Formats: sequence, C-alpha cells, structure tokens
Amino acid sequence: MTIRADMYYSIRSPYSYIGIQRLQQLLPQQEQPIEIAIRPIMPIAIRKPELFKMRSALGIRYLEMDARRIAEQYGIPFRIWPHPDPIVQDMETLDIAAEQPYIHSLVRLMQYAVEH
Repeated sequence: MTIRADMYYSIRSPYSYIGIQRLQQLLPQQEQPIEIAIRPIMPIAIRKPELFKMRSALGIRYLEMDARRIAEQYGIPFRIWPHPDPIVQDMETLDIAAEQPYIHSLVRLMQYAVEH
C-alpha cells in the first residue's frame, strides 16, 4: 500500500525549502512507498501582503534564526531567501511592490513541472 501526502510548497518560504530537503533525506529510509504530491502556492507576501505591514524587521530576523536553526539541525545548506528573489520587496521597509513581474509565471511554471 502506498501512502499519499500533499505538500503545499511556497517557492519563497524557507520552511518549504527545508521541508523538501528533509523529505529527500527521509523518503529513502521508509519501508512503505510514500507518494508526495507537491502543491505550489503563492508566497504569503502575495497572498497576504498586509502581514508584512504588521511585522517588524525583528520578525524577519526571528524567521531567519529559526529556519537556520532547523536547517543546521538536519544538515541542510541554507539561505534565508531564494536568489534571485521571486518577490520584488524592499527588505528594509518590508514594502512589497505592486508590480510583481516574476512570481506569477514562476508558480505557474512550477505547477506545470509538477503535473509533468
């Protein structure tokens, strides 16, 4: 019997990146086959940009420290944001640009890759 699970994946989330890397570490060790369906989602900066207006730079710093700690725990190479960043955002003020030239096509491309 194959176990099936969905993974909702944001191309910008450090936790999504760590999760994928962790799955690659764990799946070969499983006795039963596990089928993971990747479900691309828009980053929270696009879905709920107002969250960044309520956050301070300290919140982003905490996110970085927490994600780095988890990555180190599992021996996963880590960078807080993808490079290049698919979201146009001023990381000093946390303002998100109204025009987002990359993320929409990247998420559609990721969905296409998952389907094929």
